[in-house]
Amino acid sequence: MKKILFSLIALSAITFNACNNSNSGTAQNEVVNFYDVPLVCGAASHIGCGSKAKPILLGLEKKNDVVKEAWLNREGTVIAIVWNENVSAELKTKTSDAIFKENKMDVTLLSENEHRKMLIDFEQKKNWYRGAEVDKLSMEEAAIIAERLVKRINAKTPLTKEKSGVLQQAITNNFKTTFKAINSTLNINTDEKKAMETYKQKFETEILEIGKKYLNETEMIALKDAIANGLTPTEDENKELKSCEKKNKDKCCKK
Repeated sequence: MKKILFSLIALSAITFNACNNSNSGTAQNEVVNFYDVPLVCGAASHIGCGSKAKPILLGLEKKNDVVKEAWLNREGTVIAIVWNENVSAELKTKTSDAIFKENKMDVTLLSENEHRKMLIDFEQKKNWYRGAEVDKLSMEEAAIIAERLVKRINAKTPLTKEKSGVLQQAITNNFKTTFKAINSTLNINTDEKKAMETYKQKFETEILEIGKKYLNETEMIALKDAIANGLTPTEDENKELKSCEKKNKDKCCKK
């Protein structure tokens, strides 16, 4: 009788553990570290900067004897490193520190409590990007910048709906092409100031050339003013965005 009872208890324990393992996400079975990172996009503050994140993620995954995967969350605030099995804590620290230092990135390891919360989101992999996937964020950024510039033009001299649409699409395509070039050939983190200066003149020249195809003299002046205000939101644009978010988070400011 005792042997039967012991066997039933053992079988119950095995069944419980099997159920536990089948319901746990893959991330829970892997060793993952989360790092707080300053990779929010300056031109679109709700997404991460693909140009800055890409060299870090690819750099980490090149250390494939230590790193299994490296991911950036959509918001550009957290990098997740999935380590290979049996990697010492010392080697993990040495590897991550080297890559972050190479990219001039100050990071902070998430606390245990923050780690648990982040792991739940990370398991879904819905809003996380690896290596080349962060190019998608750059493509979103391109569309956001183009929309911002056209909106500034319309605020000074209203364009027809058709002209606004054609101009916005042309500028979006231009930024997409340039961002792809930046992401594939330039590590922006090593000297961000120099990189931005290199491409600033390119942006301005090419956008003005696009404008000449569609805009009259008055509209071109408005385009030049729009460019002069930069690619990131102005103080007034940020106030407008915050006001909109307070009024209706789900509709007018969702994108």
